[in-house]
Amino acid sequence: MLANEWIRRNFRIVVVTDPDMVEVFGEFKDIVKTCTIRYDGVRQRKVRLTITALVHGCRYIFPCFDTRICGALHLTGISWVPDYQHYHYPDFFTGAEKADRRTADLRTLDDRFPLVLSSHDCLNDFRRYVSETKRNIYIVPFVSYVEKEVREITDSFLNETCQKHGIAPYEYACVSNQFWQHKNHKVVLEALRLVADSLPDGAKVIFTGQLQDYRDDDYAKEVRALLSSPDVSGRCICTGFIDRREQLALMRGARFIIQPSLFEGWGTVVEDAKVLDKTMLLSDIPVHHEQMNEKCTLFDPLDPQALGELILNTWERDVTDDVEAGITRMRESAVRYSREFERLLKNC
Repeated sequence: MLANEWIRRNFRIVVVTDPDMVEVFGEFKDIVKTCTIRYDGVRQRKVRLTITALVHGCRYIFPCFDTRICGALHLTGISWVPDYQHYHYPDFFTGAEKADRRTADLRTLDDRFPLVLSSHDCLNDFRRYVSETKRNIYIVPFVSYVEKEVREITDSFLNETCQKHGIAPYEYACVSNQFWQHKNHKVVLEALRLVADSLPDGAKVIFTGQLQDYRDDDYAKEVRALLSSPDVSGRCICTGFIDRREQLALMRGARFIIQPSLFEGWGTVVEDAKVLDKTMLLSDIPVHHEQMNEKCTLFDPLDPQALGELILNTWERDVTDDVEAGITRMRESAVRYSREFERLLKNC
C-alpha cells in the first residue's frame, strides 16, 4: 500500500505491532506511524487493537479480527482469511480450533465489511464452504517485500551462514517450513531415501524451522525417525528456528528450493524464493499454479519416487539467479497489490 500515491495522500497509516517486530517497519518510519501492543490471547488482542485504532483516529482496521466490534464502534473492519485448510484437512486441527475458525468465517459474511483473500483458490474454497452469495470480496495476493533484507545478504554473510551450518553455497537444497503436518516434509525425506546414493558427494537438504507440531507430536516423531534413518541422516541438516535474515541467506545460497506442502493459502516461501530468483520444486496444488513462475516445476506431493527423480534431474542442471530481476518483479507485484487496495478503499 505504501507504494500508492493516492493512498498516501488520502490516508494516514498506523501500524500496530508487537514490540519485537518494530524494526521490520523501520524503513517506513517517514511514511507510517508505528505503535506497539502486547497481549495474551485472542480476546485481549481484539480489545487492545480496537482501543489503539480509536486513540489514533483510525476509520479502517486491517486485518480486522472481529467485525462485530468494528460495527458497534462505526469502524470499517477489513477481514483477511489466510486459507480454508480446516475444511480440507480437518484432522490437522483440534475441535476447538475448527469451531473458532468456523465462527470467524461466519463473521466475514456481513456485506458492510470487505473480505480480502490472497488467491483465487482461496475464493473457490470460500464459495464452496462458507458462502456463495457474499459480495465485497477482493483477491489481493500479498507481497514478500524483502528488498532491504535481500540486499543485506552479502557474499561474506552468505558464506558465514553456510559455514555455521556446515554446508557450502549451492551444494544443498532448502526446505523452509515449520514441521507441521500439512507442510509435508515426509515426502522429501522419503524421496531422499530413494535417491540418496545417486546424489553428488556432499549434496544435502537443509530444513529450517522448529521440529515439532503442537497439534500432533506423533507426526513429529515420524519425521524424526525418517531423519535418523541410515539412508537419509547424512544428507539432511535441521537448523531449528532461525531469524529471518539467516533464513533468507540460506534460501539464497540454495541450489534450489523445495516446497512440498499439501495445502497453502498463499505461500510466503514461494514469494521469498521468487524475489531471490530461485529454481523451485513445488507441490502440485491449486494455489501453486497461481504463484509459480517459469523457474518452477510441479510434482505430486504424495509421490516420493517422482520427487526423487526431479531432485536428481534438478541437481544436474546449472543454476543461475538474477536477484535484481527478482526485486524488480517484487516491486511490480507491490504496485498491483496497492492498486487493488486503492480500489477497495475507494469502494468503501
